[in-house]
Amino acid sequence: MQTATQKNARDDFSGRLMLALEGGETLTAADRKRLRHPALGGVILFARNFSTAAQLRQLTASLRRAAGRDIVIAADQEGGRVQRFCENGFSVLPPASAFAQTANGEECARAAGTVMAAELIAAGVDLSFAPVLDLRGRSRIIGERAFSENPRAVFSLAHSFALGMREAGMQCCGKHFPGHGAAAADSHKTLPVDKRKYETIAARDLTPFAEWAKAKMPALMTAHIVYSECDNNPATYSRFWLREVLRRRLNFGGLTISDDLSMAGADIGGIGKRLKKARAAGCDLFLICSPENLNESLAAAETPGNGNNNKTRGNNNATNNWLPLKPTPTPNANWQNAAYNRARKILKESGLLRRHS
Repeated sequence: MQTATQKNARDDFSGRLMLALEGGETLTAADRKRLRHPALGGVILFARNFSTAAQLRQLTASLRRAAGRDIVIAADQEGGRVQRFCENGFSVLPPASAFAQTANGEECARAAGTVMAAELIAAGVDLSFAPVLDLRGRSRIIGERAFSENPRAVFSLAHSFALGMREAGMQCCGKHFPGHGAAAADSHKTLPVDKRKYETIAARDLTPFAEWAKAKMPALMTAHIVYSECDNNPATYSRFWLREVLRRRLNFGGLTISDDLSMAGADIGGIGKRLKKARAAGCDLFLICSPENLNESLAAAETPGNGNNNKTRGNNNATNNWLPLKPTPTPNANWQNAAYNRARKILKESGLLRRHS
């Protein structure tokens, strides 16, 4: 029988939310206040928060001082058109699709992961939501962000990229479970529907995620897509996909992170309803990236009956459930610099790296 303590641990939103900033390159007073909230476990940064690597280091230091405790600072830094920090101290990395077209693709993918992660960590950013495990297909929003249309190649290259991240000390988060590549619509703007049968999805799109689970990778991000032959709920809100398929059939033991709950594809009502339904479906951690939804999301996390343990309200020592995704220490600075320089050399010699300023 489940104890009250176990139930609170399951239902509590403390340290489970990752929010964007209201401000740009510096913190606003409202940002500073939100950083002290016990439901906040991390901050996600965007291009609007960046001008140079030096400025980004100052911002991440300010975030930690304002929070007054350990938090996770993240960004989407995949390469190609999804690089929040580009030039001005950061390498311009190729899109994921470039590696399948290179003779030493796995070596280059691993090198790109190392370069990306090392540069972020040096700027005080803990985590990139990468790599993409989706197959290249009808989806334009995925497109060249996918490593390949071949499921085995996708996992092989994505795993190499993740190993490169780990070499620099960074954890990884595969996305977007159970696969965005075959859904043509953009979930930022609408709710995509994938009408294929489960057997078809399992034979192709699920393959990289199944291998990801076997490799005991630390995290996966969900897709705001309805797979209508399987469940009427988007995967983020689907017990079938998150509990039955991901946890039971694939035996995934890592953290499950919702894609941005502010997106149109996640719109089932207010942020509170979205948080509650995603939590009930099996999401562990939650992204809210729209500045308009920041205060509402924290208020919803405090609402009794919405998965909240009120004992943690106002408690700045509440558990931060994002902390398992913090970087792990590398042997020493010299070792890390050598790994970074070696990785840049591999990419440069393969013609995949543009010089950064």
